[in-house]
Amino acid sequence: MPSALLVLVTVWVCLYLVALLLKKSLGLGGLGVGWLSISIQTTSLNRVFHRLGRQQYGALWQQWFGMGVVVAGMLSISAIFILLRELWQAAAWAVEVATDGSNAAPVVRTTLAEMYADRGSVIGLAVPGLTVPWSHGIFLWVATAVSVAVHEAGHAIAAASEGIGVQQVGAFMLLLLPGAYVALDTNTLAVLAAWRTLRVVCAGVWHNAVLCVLCWLLALMLPWLLLPLYSTGQGAVVRFAHPGSPLAQHLAPGDVITAVNQCPIKGSADWVHCLRSPSTDPAHIWLPAQQSHLDSAGRGEVTAEQLMQLMSHGGPYAGLGYCIPDMQRRAAPVSISAGPVPAADHLHGAHVAPG
Repeated sequence: MPSALLVLVTVWVCLYLVALLLKKSLGLGGLGVGWLSISIQTTSLNRVFHRLGRQQYGALWQQWFGMGVVVAGMLSISAIFILLRELWQAAAWAVEVATDGSNAAPVVRTTLAEMYADRGSVIGLAVPGLTVPWSHGIFLWVATAVSVAVHEAGHAIAAASEGIGVQQVGAFMLLLLPGAYVALDTNTLAVLAAWRTLRVVCAGVWHNAVLCVLCWLLALMLPWLLLPLYSTGQGAVVRFAHPGSPLAQHLAPGDVITAVNQCPIKGSADWVHCLRSPSTDPAHIWLPAQQSHLDSAGRGEVTAEQLMQLMSHGGPYAGLGYCIPDMQRRAAPVSISAGPVPAADHLHGAHVAPG
């Protein structure tokens, strides 16, 4: 059992025992303890939501949650197209794998993240230990908890603005996954007009969409909010160096790359530009290699134009690179007989793949 998973199990057992002790010793009626879940419910927030959605703000809330119905409808249509696209890509990918008759050695994807990248997937799973590092687990938990809280608050405020009573609010953890719910007066909700009902139903998605926009704006403003502790335009920062890369002994997380072959770098765009520009070093130049052109021994022939087209794409070959003589780059095709060099991870949103 991985150490991180052992820590999660230990945390869950401790939370379970504490909740069970509180329920039995203090007689907390709103606290529910099960083998796989812990829940708590309260009516103390009912008045809060009632005051927020009181009738004097009725016109404002109607406009606000009316926009939510429109946005939720547009997002629903977009979600359907995205899911259909994912299903189509998954089916095409499965057929391609099943009918591949080439003699080339198969490229083994060791992680789910690589499999999603191989298919060019828009949707990806964020599972600690599988697609993201275990260290990201706490951030995912906090993000999920905040999203759920904002979602349910949207339903409660919308219901209060329509004159629907909020009976109770609850929160729970299924294993360590956070969740929440709002219990509404279903009798009143059932007799509302369709548009008013939609304002209540779509309020959660609408508030999540607003939260996403606010987080995006906050991320854009971070360089200015954190001044002078944070600076931009000083170079590309190395965030991770693959242990198998020859550069691992020379680059460490936190290092700042200011130039490549005398090409100045101030950010991720400059990084890609410098890698795509003709090398000022007459000896070697870095080029990405398209795996499908290589045989089982890692040899193959591709044109320089084909290689350069892959430079700015973030697909499965974004981290594969070869150092070849600059003289050979001018020839077509280019003969390659080297193994892939695992590249350092992204720099300010760009993948690092120096040769």
